[in-house]
Amino acid sequence: MAQRKKAEEKAVVPQRENKAVRPAASNKTAPGYARVRVIKAHDGLCVGEILSRPERVAKELINLGYWERV
Repeated sequence: MAQRKKAEEKAVVPQRENKAVRPAASNKTAPGYARVRVIKAHDGLCVGEILSRPERVAKELINLGYWERV
């Protein structure tokens, strides 16, 4: 029967980065991004929030009536 490793013999596993919390990118005002305001709450976004999203996504959701361009 195999013996278990003692606590001090176990490999040290580094903690993983929390990718849910990311710093704001500085290039969000670059060409290709649009500033929009939420006018219909959806997907955890509240009415009145101002976001910076890629132009393609912004156009689609503006056409659907969820956002307006700021």
